[in-house]
Amino acid sequence: MKKIIIYLISICISGSIFAQVQEGGTPESFELIANNLPNVTTFTYAFDPSEINSVNDSLYHVGVAEQVSIDFIESSNKFTSVNGIVVYRLLVEVKNTLGLGIDFSDFYLPNGGKLYAYNEDKTILLGAFTDNNNQVDRKFSIQPISGTKLILEYNQSAEINDIPTIQINRISKIYRPLFEDAKKSSDCYENVHCVNNIEVERSIMKWFFYDTKDEGYYICSCALVNQDVPSNNIKPYVLTANHCGKNADLSTAIFYFNYQNSTCTSNNANQYNYTLSGGSKRAKRSVFDMFLLELNTFPPPDYNVHLSGWNRSNRNDLPDQLMGIHHPEGKPKKISLGTFKANTNPNFWRVEWDINSAPTAGGSSGSPLFEDNNDRIIGWLSYGTSACDKIDGIDRYGKFRDAWSSILGSDSRLKDWLDPNNNDMNTIVGRDPCFTNLLITNRIFYSAQQRYQPENKVTVQTGNTLATSGNVIIKTGSEHKFSAGQEIVFTSDFTAELGSDFLAVLEPCDVIAFRMTNEQIKDNSELELLDKDRLSIYPNPTNGLIKINFGNLSSGNYELYSLDGRIILSNKYENSSEISIDLTNFANGVYVINIIANEKVISKKLIKE
Repeated sequence: MKKIIIYLISICISGSIFAQVQEGGTPESFELIANNLPNVTTFTYAFDPSEINSVNDSLYHVGVAEQVSIDFIESSNKFTSVNGIVVYRLLVEVKNTLGLGIDFSDFYLPNGGKLYAYNEDKTILLGAFTDNNNQVDRKFSIQPISGTKLILEYNQSAEINDIPTIQINRISKIYRPLFEDAKKSSDCYENVHCVNNIEVERSIMKWFFYDTKDEGYYICSCALVNQDVPSNNIKPYVLTANHCGKNADLSTAIFYFNYQNSTCTSNNANQYNYTLSGGSKRAKRSVFDMFLLELNTFPPPDYNVHLSGWNRSNRNDLPDQLMGIHHPEGKPKKISLGTFKANTNPNFWRVEWDINSAPTAGGSSGSPLFEDNNDRIIGWLSYGTSACDKIDGIDRYGKFRDAWSSILGSDSRLKDWLDPNNNDMNTIVGRDPCFTNLLITNRIFYSAQQRYQPENKVTVQTGNTLATSGNVIIKTGSEHKFSAGQEIVFTSDFTAELGSDFLAVLEPCDVIAFRMTNEQIKDNSELELLDKDRLSIYPNPTNGLIKINFGNLSSGNYELYSLDGRIILSNKYENSSEISIDLTNFANGVYVINIIANEKVISKKLIKE
């Protein structure tokens, strides 16, 4: 069998704003001897328990705000290092608190500037934040970190003349155990990975926000939701409860992705790795407790997110099994299984959890309710009485189908946002916004014959489908870009020679293919990609140990590639439906894993953190 090996990585291209996404790196002061550092400017505050008296009891309250007005550039200590880097440092201390974060009312960083946040002993480091984090409304926020002290450090080359604007207007004073203690799962909650193959959990997040009405900080749950649109029109819409979002300062809200333990019994969740800040309201309806917002940017590809499908059918044959995924008390992601109960309130589903399952709690509000295990949202948690000491309590979820339409306008219904083309589907499946596979099939497509010569740069742009046919050869040393909305197909006479590169684009994400072999494809059916629902790799992201469930493909090979095309692991599996692979000793980063079985190939992205 002749085959072409394709090494793939997804890169989102949804815009230039990457709120809360961090570039990494090390603050300049870390490279200097501590004794030689100038004293850091310090602002000191304190948390008083009496501050939590006036809070919203329908939400999970985690902190209070200290209203301030601090011009970071004017107030911080400034010096220039021997490396020619201008350093600004400022320390914020909040006594009697478990953690603190920073909100900015005016935030602008010039190109080349880097902002970091870290704790006093430097065991937690956030950043670098750069000009990519600048937002249109010039607001920004840094997620809370554990401890009573947070140091802000800004670095900029002395050759840069542009001056940053970093105006601090709020400090979040956290009194709930959202950090190390959050990893200790309560006996009554069940980690999401206690139910195997739940890939839908990648759409669920927790979010941390400031309530403009009572000036408190709260946590709710939410989910990315799919739309019935072509791939190039996908938006990062988030579905949650109205009682969470109605007074939230969405510009500084922080969304936590992949905050979950890697296995059923582990306690290794990390909430600092995958966050975004900022969003905008799209629709809300208080009678159904519905709130839809849009993130300021698509999550980057290494966040490995999923957009869940939905079901708005007005039907009576309700499923026997329900599933809720949520962040109770802000803890790592949990799962609950239950059934419908008779209901006296027509606006809400009435749900009771199985006696051997787990309840919801404060912080679970806004989390999605799925029918069975089929990745279709039918509601969002509004209120309820279930708890660790009352597993038979009843929870109520707003109904997706009832919030679909409204005579009040687009800002009060889901339809305009999730079905803007009026396709009028009752249900759609979920999908991943970033694509890591090129589809190669034996379907027949017709296009003009073309031969691309060395050093040519060729761009081919079509509507929703791109296909090559005739005598297409990608020569050594040439560069080519193919763009399409939904599907890219390379037929049997497509040849990519050793050393050639090309770019294949599926909006809203790029798929880059590196270093092709010099073998021509002879039979496309041999390279048919597996139905992705047959095979799952979890947990993904992983701290080390992964499981590959092969479905009914009990024998084959697996190969793990680095992004530069090097094969770093290869093995066979025989008569196995599932195997485990330990990647503990592998470097953190993005990998591609190929599964070859029954003369078919599937490629999936894998993140090691």
